[in-house]
Amino acid sequence: MAGPSKTTIPNKIPWPTPGTPLILHETREGNQAMISSCCLQKVTESAFGAAIKGGAKVIISAPSKDAPMFVVGVNEKEYKPEFDIVSNASCTTNCLAPLAKVINDRFGIIEGLMTTVQSITASQKTVDGPSAKDRRGGRAASFNIIPISTGATKAVGKVLPALNGKLTGMAFCVPTVDVSAVDLTVRLEKAATYDQIKAAIKEESEGNLKGILGYTEDDVVSTDFIGDTRSSIFDAKAGIALNDNFDKLVSWYDELGYMIADAEENLGESEVCEAHLAKSLFFIWIGDKEKALEHLKITETKTVAVGQKMDLVFYTLQLGFFGMDFDLISKSIDKAKSLFEEGGDRERKNRLKKAATLFLDSISTTTYELFPYDTFIFYTVLTSIITLDRVSLKQKVVDAPEIFTVIEKIPHLKRVFGLLIWLSIQVFLLTGLTEQINLDRYLHPHFRYYMREIRTVIYSQFLESYMIIEAMAKAFGVSVDFIDVELSRFIAAGKLHCKIDKDAGVLETSRPDANNALYQANH
Repeated sequence: MAGPSKTTIPNKIPWPTPGTPLILHETREGNQAMISSCCLQKVTESAFGAAIKGGAKVIISAPSKDAPMFVVGVNEKEYKPEFDIVSNASCTTNCLAPLAKVINDRFGIIEGLMTTVQSITASQKTVDGPSAKDRRGGRAASFNIIPISTGATKAVGKVLPALNGKLTGMAFCVPTVDVSAVDLTVRLEKAATYDQIKAAIKEESEGNLKGILGYTEDDVVSTDFIGDTRSSIFDAKAGIALNDNFDKLVSWYDELGYMIADAEENLGESEVCEAHLAKSLFFIWIGDKEKALEHLKITETKTVAVGQKMDLVFYTLQLGFFGMDFDLISKSIDKAKSLFEEGGDRERKNRLKKAATLFLDSISTTTYELFPYDTFIFYTVLTSIITLDRVSLKQKVVDAPEIFTVIEKIPHLKRVFGLLIWLSIQVFLLTGLTEQINLDRYLHPHFRYYMREIRTVIYSQFLESYMIIEAMAKAFGVSVDFIDVELSRFIAAGKLHCKIDKDAGVLETSRPDANNALYQANH
């Protein structure tokens, strides 16, 4: 069998050859034709016409005013080979039509109203702005429930002529990223209890419409349908009946499921991988650990490049850190090390570096898999404070351009940034930095340890010169008794090398060499 055509001239592409389909995507701005000949490419209207003359078959993935319209499970058997251009209707129509067909075939529909609650679409605005359609269409998608019009009921009238003129509807756009629902409220010709309606839908979902119409009695919500490739999934518990002739029926559908199904059917390996990754990232975004891990594994089976596999490991690490799953973290780090040895680019390898000095070595590479780059800089500064000497701190942190460019974005750290080489307890307390450290998800378990290390650095800095106890207490804003007890603990723990002369009220600092320090630590 011949493979896909390599030519990009529309009227010369051998359209009957397997692997060279034509996909037409209709947007509100107009029709855009895309020809698949090993890869997708946009074509002009004239080239599109030439493609049709060359024998191309076109499927419009949206309702069409003129082209014959078909919905799988409803009227696809009416398709004729002489049709060059056909419409597969919209995702909403594909959800509504199978459900309406079952109800009309079994009980008859006198009239009905449809409301679809749909997720954010690509044509909506991210912020308030002008809209060619109406004022509501120009409102910010993420902050509003927006009533809009829909042509789904008219489309159902085309694929089911018996319902033409009997249904009308509208839609609400809501600030969710995936999965939509259809509410079909109908007046029936033949009286039926809600249980009889459920039984009829369930029977069809297991028979003629299996794989197209679904049925569930679970206590589901929208995210439970992410990745479901069925056109319509009837929610038995969501519907209600006023009487035996007046019912409200609810069915769900998922746009992301269509994306994966389309990629597997029509596109290449990379597009399939991207579709599965998009699904994985959505589960990560909503915090569904089990489903995210499941689909990350599926994505990995579709992934060949080592660098991309490392990216998947980083996503898994995100889940591990978020859920404090130390077993998952450990396994992911081991896997990352293994992939590190296999290859991968320099930037990804830098993201596996650890410890304070290696934090500094890595700041030239933007790192965002586990946390934002601003947070990475925040950790770099905090770890450097307790590990570097004053000269290195100034050279590698205070004067580092990578740090200086983002310091404005980090709360509290900007105020203390210029004083990093002249540390004091007041600097940390008064700027709110201690509270920020304590509230940090990763630093919180180590808060007490970190603050002890900070105090060690600060006290050591103060004790470099001859110091009177009262003056030191005053500098830190505490009592003489407090500083006496505080320093005694640090001296006993071997953190500070000094002596307290309470009679004279002074602190005597000793700076032992390596051998003397070892001797003092053991005696």
